[in-house]
Amino acid sequence: MDYAQVLVAVDDGPAGQTRLEFCRELAIATRSSVIGLAAASHPPSPLGAELGGGLSADLLTAYREAADFELMQAHTAFTLHLSGPDIVSRWIQAHGDPTAFCIRQARFADLIVLGIRNERAPYGAPDPTEVLIGSGRPVLMIPPEPSRSPIGEHALIAWRDGKEARRALAAAMPLLRLASGVTVVTIRSEDEPDQGSEELAELADYLAKHGIVASIVDDSLMHATVGRHLLQEAATHGCGLIVAGGYGHTRLQEWMLGGVTRDLVQESSICLLLAH
Repeated sequence: MDYAQVLVAVDDGPAGQTRLEFCRELAIATRSSVIGLAAASHPPSPLGAELGGGLSADLLTAYREAADFELMQAHTAFTLHLSGPDIVSRWIQAHGDPTAFCIRQARFADLIVLGIRNERAPYGAPDPTEVLIGSGRPVLMIPPEPSRSPIGEHALIAWRDGKEARRALAAAMPLLRLASGVTVVTIRSEDEPDQGSEELAELADYLAKHGIVASIVDDSLMHATVGRHLLQEAATHGCGLIVAGGYGHTRLQEWMLGGVTRDLVQESSICLLLAH
């Protein structure tokens, strides 16, 4: 499997520029086409406007003009980074909810590239958690200041057998083949049975069949949470990418992340490839 088509959410600013640089590198390395996406919606109405029956025409016009300017800046940044004879790309934009627009447009993407902990979400950028849970597609989350590139550096696979981890592993194959090294890490609590050496050996053999040589770390949890333990392991190996299942569920109409996924999303300075 390769990434035939990658969808990247674009917004102006240093973090957005970093995402676009990674996408250009990925497009060249995997010969994938790239869809740039941006959407903008105005924030909720001020209390006074709500009591008065809605936003005034002047305020609506100001919001619309500000959104148009932001979309133009995003398009300019995308064109600057992802155009040229070696790049196949196209641009889509909309006024409205960025998260809903991203989820809708992700139907024909092999991979979605988003900013993690993006200060512009939810009005100027998609919410990465909602996209992860709602899109049915793997998501590559880029921190505001990533410690390393997710392309060509060491990669860590956080393995706990289940559909989420399996989907993440399959989705990460193109990046794993580009990695300088791969380490599979499985972490269990002290009272939890280990995954079994046979299963981990089969996983290493499966990766080898895809041309990926991986080392195995089977560890027990001592003091840190599983998420923080994974981050420590990734830092020790100098990783640019963590591949993991993205666990979550709905409660009272809100997306709730599992503890390990929450720790990774909230604390990682390393790029994350997650699948739900």
